[in-house]
Amino acid sequence: MASSETNFHTFVRNLDALISDCDRRRETTDLNEIHVFIERIFAITTKASRLESACRLMPIDDEFRGAISEVARELRVLLKKWNEKRKHALPKPKRVETFSPAEDVKGDGPGRPRKNIPIEDVLHDILDLDYSITDIGRKYHVDRSTIYRRLKEVGINIQQERYSEISQQEIEDIVREAQLCHGFKEMGQKVFYGYLRSIGIRVRRRDVRQACQNADPLGTALRHPMFRTRILSHTCYDAYYAQHVWHLDAVEKLQMFAFYSNSIVDGYSTKVMNVNIVGSKRQCHVFKTFYQAYNLYGIPDMVRIDKGYENMDVKVFIDAYHQREAGIQGQSIRNVRVEKWHQYEERYCLYTYKNLFKDLEREGYLDRSNEAHLMILHYIFLPRSTASGS
Repeated sequence: MASSETNFHTFVRNLDALISDCDRRRETTDLNEIHVFIERIFAITTKASRLESACRLMPIDDEFRGAISEVARELRVLLKKWNEKRKHALPKPKRVETFSPAEDVKGDGPGRPRKNIPIEDVLHDILDLDYSITDIGRKYHVDRSTIYRRLKEVGINIQQERYSEISQQEIEDIVREAQLCHGFKEMGQKVFYGYLRSIGIRVRRRDVRQACQNADPLGTALRHPMFRTRILSHTCYDAYYAQHVWHLDAVEKLQMFAFYSNSIVDGYSTKVMNVNIVGSKRQCHVFKTFYQAYNLYGIPDMVRIDKGYENMDVKVFIDAYHQREAGIQGQSIRNVRVEKWHQYEERYCLYTYKNLFKDLEREGYLDRSNEAHLMILHYIFLPRSTASGS
């Protein structure tokens, strides 16, 4: 009882200090300072929401229960205000994409007026944003042949500008090196195409397809649909916009070495919002993964999680923030977006570390029952595995 009373007094002191600091620095525009305040409000709001839930079950005075509910409600409002302040303090994007029709340039001669299409913007869209010529034509409301003609007028061969100068043999060598050094034993054409893009090499899909067939003919044949043991019929997935729902889950393929990977995937765009590989399956680690993603992209409308106890902090916070049932709990196998990401993560990231750790154990350099060995393993490989998963 004394411990509970001490914790409550500590909560009240922290709350008073937080309100005083927020009032004193309410005009700040420093992004780092705003992040610190959001983190403090984040922690206090979570504790207030837990206290509010506990008060509903305890036989206490209604006035005290109402006061706690009012505090929790005001903290949620305060968190939203500082989140809006963070949005305004974020640096504005250097470039804003517009999709308006190209303007007409009136000439002296007969015929239709010439369209004003900025070549620098076209090159930016093609080389930096990976737009196709058809997409750019739709952007400016012109035919794709018009874009080709304008590029030809200034002497630009878009095929040479878009793709890297690399031979077919060099692509095949990169495929074999990735399979040997990076553990991409079952790498298919799409994954390898993305891998090349990640290391700054742009090639045609047909070149990637040919390289995979030459470097690994047997694996390419076995990935054909006729060799699959089971073909699933997929149901329709509904997410109406970005940030509509986030999918959060952990993968435990390396739990024998105390490695747990927490991942968040956006349901609409399938973008991986955050990956955090940690050394234990605790609530604070899952909440930290969610907080880091929230700090970068803002708060989602809903979060899809399983019924594990480690996800309760996230559910309590997201429910309290939106003041509704925003944390959706269900079976882990139905959490489809993040489960699909786990397949890629296990195959192309965790698979490599699993084989490495087993080789160390087989050769006698690693004893998983020795806490000192696990501590050294975590110190060396936790940052590397998190970077690989990201």
